[in-house]
Amino acid sequence: MINKVKVILFILLAFYFRSEAQVFYVSAVRSGIHKVTVTPSGLQSVKVAECTTGDQYFSIAMNKDKMYWLNQNNIHAASVKDILMEGCTKLFPNMGNSNALTLGADNKLYYAAGYLLTTDINTGKSEALGALNFAPSGDMCFYNKDLYMASVNGIVKVNLNNPSQSTLHIPMSQQLFGIVSVATGLRKNTVYGLVYKNELQTNVIELDMENQKIVRDVGILPYSVLDAASPVEDGSTLGIELDKVDITQDCSSDKLAIVDIITRSRFETYTFTLNGISNSTGKFTGLKAGNYSFTITSESDAYSGTLEVPEYDLIKPDYTWKARDESCGNPGAVAFSTPEANSTYQVRYLNKLYPINSTLSGLTAGSTYHFEIVNKNGCLVETVDIPIKQDKCRIILDKVTIERQCDAFNKGVVTVLTQAHTASYKYFLNGIETNNSGIFKNLLPGSYNIKIVSDEDEIETTAIVPDYKSLQPVFNIISANPVCAVKGRIKFNQLANGELYRILYKGVTFPFEHEFNNLDVGSYSFTVVNQQGCLIDEKVAELVYEPCAMVIDDIQIQQECNVLGKGIAKIISPTIPEVYTFTLNNSISNHTGIFEMLAPGSYEIEVKASGGAQPQYSTFTVPDYNLTKPLVRINAKNPVCDLSGQISFSIGEHNNDFMIRYNGIVYQASHNFTGLYAGNYHFDILKANGCMADEVDVTLEEEACNDISFPNAFSPNSDSVNDFFKAKEGSRATNFKLQIFDRRGALMFSSNRLYDSWNGDYKGGAAPVGSYFWVATFTTQENKVIIKKGSVTLIR
Repeated sequence: MINKVKVILFILLAFYFRSEAQVFYVSAVRSGIHKVTVTPSGLQSVKVAECTTGDQYFSIAMNKDKMYWLNQNNIHAASVKDILMEGCTKLFPNMGNSNALTLGADNKLYYAAGYLLTTDINTGKSEALGALNFAPSGDMCFYNKDLYMASVNGIVKVNLNNPSQSTLHIPMSQQLFGIVSVATGLRKNTVYGLVYKNELQTNVIELDMENQKIVRDVGILPYSVLDAASPVEDGSTLGIELDKVDITQDCSSDKLAIVDIITRSRFETYTFTLNGISNSTGKFTGLKAGNYSFTITSESDAYSGTLEVPEYDLIKPDYTWKARDESCGNPGAVAFSTPEANSTYQVRYLNKLYPINSTLSGLTAGSTYHFEIVNKNGCLVETVDIPIKQDKCRIILDKVTIERQCDAFNKGVVTVLTQAHTASYKYFLNGIETNNSGIFKNLLPGSYNIKIVSDEDEIETTAIVPDYKSLQPVFNIISANPVCAVKGRIKFNQLANGELYRILYKGVTFPFEHEFNNLDVGSYSFTVVNQQGCLIDEKVAELVYEPCAMVIDDIQIQQECNVLGKGIAKIISPTIPEVYTFTLNNSISNHTGIFEMLAPGSYEIEVKASGGAQPQYSTFTVPDYNLTKPLVRINAKNPVCDLSGQISFSIGEHNNDFMIRYNGIVYQASHNFTGLYAGNYHFDILKANGCMADEVDVTLEEEACNDISFPNAFSPNSDSVNDFFKAKEGSRATNFKLQIFDRRGALMFSSNRLYDSWNGDYKGGAAPVGSYFWVATFTTQENKVIIKKGSVTLIR
């Protein structure tokens, strides 16, 4: 137990310290190193005499009276005595660029650019701690065991375990180039910041690190500061701060102890005194159990306390050990164990410590191995010497596995596993040497005797391969044959655990519930596999063809297109993948179902196909198409004189429903055929679809070329002789007009028709006998316009 009983303060030393000891050093642009003292009246700066003329002090750090600095990536060191530097030397080259440097209590230089790095000043070993999340602006120092850095954002508290998680401790807008921890009292340091003012001035400010704020302006230095350092920038303080007292067992003597009085990082030389015995280390050995008083003194401080050394004894633990001799090429081993929970005892072997519950292996036969049991203080409590021998290499069966063979149906694989060995083993199956691997394949269901033989040992065991087929589900194929145009289908029966299986077909794996469609006639082989692709069962399905049923959907009857009076029959049946045979009246057969040039009458049709289904029969009638001919009226004009003949037609109710074919050319039904001479003419009457509806023959005869003439008298007395005045029979003309006048010029009769006649009446009464005058205008058959005049005598 530690009891701090008093702290002696020396008033005079404290006064001296307050007035003189607040000292730090700076490196300035173009003027090197300066010693700066903080006094009640302000800052005092004195140039330090450097030991290397013209050296560059970009970043500096201190450890008590030793100064370190970076010069072109090299670290240099020198001793500082007030304002004098001595013994300049280059310690380590190639340190890397840095604009921030300090020294820790662990004797490591800490420096930064983008990364935080360290270099041990004793060994030169460097280490990168990680990337920084703030950019350094000029300096670093330790304060109360924490590392702080000047940055462009202000004072940053550096996270040594993860520099990228560092935090902004005191935000600042000033351009901060330096930060330094200065001893300002017993066990008290103060952190000052150095702020760039201009090329010739630097402002020194006091910082309150606990409350994270700027306290005051301390003063102005008459130069631009690059970096700062102090004897306590590693976090050490003036005065004594007890860290802890370690009391451990002294293993060199039974029941004695070692006391180690540990203080925090110290700037001064300490004297440790325990019951009148003093040293400078704080470590005391050979102490018996009891109460002790101790003191710690330095030039500026003193500390006293008491402690109690407990009773120690070298007690043996409750433990056992078990040796395993070397065997089968496997080194020997010794296993230590204890029933004590959380035992602090350890096994020391070859100067290395192991937990008491440890197995130490790699031991060879023919040697005796020395082990030491030590307590938690590292003190020896017992030794044990254990010989390791050569043991017989026995066959140690680990296990026998029986698995379904993946690449065979209903067969098993037996694998015999033994513990690791270097000897050659032979494996016998049912008394027959089979292999030296212990793996047996293609085994049918049944019991098997297995023997393992080596040069030094042999053992036997039994393996039973089960009937895997009896353990698996029953797999059945459900199939549907191809029927007519419908393809076949195959699928497997439903299983409660069908997801455990797959179907392998033509090298492709399908889900167990997959339905195979669009299958033709033939044999189909399927393999059932499990999820791992192992063969489980195989099935074969035969698909046979089922013929199409014979169906007559329709019988279409229509007139032959180019032959009058004949019909065409078209038998309509569904499209099937078979060949139809259509037979008409049990005599004419084809595969198309189309029969042409059929005379009117009744017919019987038989339909069958190559699939062999029962034939289908039906009857149909071809009508007499002559009964449906359209009414054709012929308008013909014979050729006469120099005029050719003409022929035109009126067909049915609407000419537009028909066309006329003449000399291979098709015309509208309203066409007037002109330029015809005497002779016979053949015309085909066509329907709108181009098929024949009728055929007509027309004969034109040459007519005599007769002019128009009139009689010179007539007697309208109803004796049927010359009762009318008209053009004589045989007259031919067009555009005809006849007018009859009396002697006074009165119009008695007028007509535009060639064969109209005057019966001698005028206005409902008989015209008087006498002479009358007539005028006839007409166009001859030779297309000449004629005007004839004459007189006629009316006689009663």
